[in-house]
Amino acid sequence: MINIMIYAEQTNYKLRKASREILGYFSVLAQEQPLQVTALVVGAECNEVIKEIGRCGVRDILVMEGQEYQTYHPNILAQAVVQGASDLRPDYLVLANTAVGKDIAPRVGGKLGWGCVSDVIDLELTDNLTFVKPIYAGKALAQIAGNGQKPLIVTVRPNALKAVDPSPVEPVVSKGVTPDLTGNEHLGYILKEVVAKVTGKTPPLTEADIIVSGGRGMKGPENFVLLEELAEVLGAAVGASRAAVDAGWREHQYQVGQTGKTVSPSLYIACGISGAIQHLAGMSSARTVVAINKDPNAPIFKIADFGIVGDALKILPILTAELKKHLKQTQ
Repeated sequence: MINIMIYAEQTNYKLRKASREILGYFSVLAQEQPLQVTALVVGAECNEVIKEIGRCGVRDILVMEGQEYQTYHPNILAQAVVQGASDLRPDYLVLANTAVGKDIAPRVGGKLGWGCVSDVIDLELTDNLTFVKPIYAGKALAQIAGNGQKPLIVTVRPNALKAVDPSPVEPVVSKGVTPDLTGNEHLGYILKEVVAKVTGKTPPLTEADIIVSGGRGMKGPENFVLLEELAEVLGAAVGASRAAVDAGWREHQYQVGQTGKTVSPSLYIACGISGAIQHLAGMSSARTVVAINKDPNAPIFKIADFGIVGDALKILPILTAELKKHLKQTQ
């Protein structure tokens, strides 16, 4: 029996989509393989998250609840995960490869002395877990076998695991032991809570199922409204290339690429993006790529499933209008 513990990441008292994917995937895998799956929840108010985990098919939940977890603090959260992992002693501790996951995974690994396999996009279970992850800026895939080296920490890229349909279960909750936080774990930080103004209902870039991105071919920040209109129709997130970000057309948080966000959407629409290696490293694992570019020799067309040669500024309004018409007819 292989023991899996999944850190269930939450935001605003709701389970993150990336964690739902991991929980659902392993709950379905446990129906076919000898797996014991436990979710670890750390937060101030966890009732809704616990219900969501049950809907993901995971029954056993270890909860660490308290006001000390109200505001995100990497050392305090890492200490809680260390305590949970020390109590449960799993073979594998699995986290989403989000900003939080990437922040706390090395801290937990350092405290426990466990190894870490990061940014996994696929896995296979035999006697142990075997992991697949991109290397060399996404130009190759490495297959990493555990070879009995347990325990291990694993971070999984959002949207990478195949979609599953888990069967809801009634959660069984155990209360974890809150670690001693009276030492210097919480010192050395000045926390500042920043509330960003959010327009529309677009999902976070790394968790979006559809992404519409713009590059230098958009010719200016004022033309990104064309991408936003298309994204609103598709329920997509809006991204940007490094060239667009360096030009000041979009903030860095929207950058897709080696020095920006790494994404794995079902559909990626690249508008006015040439397809430099730096950009491809951030989106090459997208399942379907649509490219719109005036240059028929642009590198983006080499990886695109569908390509349109033309001016994105002229094509985008037509595409948006046609999609609106189609969606209206199918409703």
